[in-house]
Amino acid sequence: MAGPLGVVLCGGSSRRMGADKASLVGPGGRTMAQVVSAALRAAGVVEVLSVGARPGVPTGADHALDDDRPGSGPLAAIATAARHRPGRRLLVAACDLPQLDPTGLAELLARPAGDRDVVVPELAGRPQWSCVVVGPGAAAALEGPVVAGERALGPGLALAGRVVTVPVEDGQGWSDADRPEDLPAGWTGPPGPAVRRDPLPPG
Repeated sequence: MAGPLGVVLCGGSSRRMGADKASLVGPGGRTMAQVVSAALRAAGVVEVLSVGARPGVPTGADHALDDDRPGSGPLAAIATAARHRPGRRLLVAACDLPQLDPTGLAELLARPAGDRDVVVPELAGRPQWSCVVVGPGAAAALEGPVVAGERALGPGLALAGRVVTVPVEDGQGWSDADRPEDLPAGWTGPPGPAVRRDPLPPG
């Protein structure tokens, strides 16, 4: 069986941020999407896809996918990745996690989980839906909730599989950056040079 697939969710309107979050540039000149892609790789995924990135935004992913249902939310974006890479276990992260720690992600991947399990980190009793591990069976089942109109990530994933929570430590970068005041020091814009959008090979 192929190894875990990393998925970076880059869609969304970024209204509260006032700029495309995936394209914000941090220390070292990397975009936020590139930082998240690097964290997924360091956690142990064998391939990274970005979904919904705007043209010209460097994501650090191996392949950039357009969202099959743009504007339909993160659940639909995960379903897009599942359709393009069926049968894969997915490690999914939103693009707005500038301090994401690969150690915490690796702990999620190491959690024994079944085909229909959805593993979510739980911080102080609250699920952190910005990062999830989705089993192959649950990923394939996402189409049902999406077609039914479900947009919320937590309820949609619960309809597709069995949610398993894993207690995690504070300080591992689970908090997302929705507004400018949420950004760590050193983050700014504009986006860097254009990324090439290669056709996704079958697999």
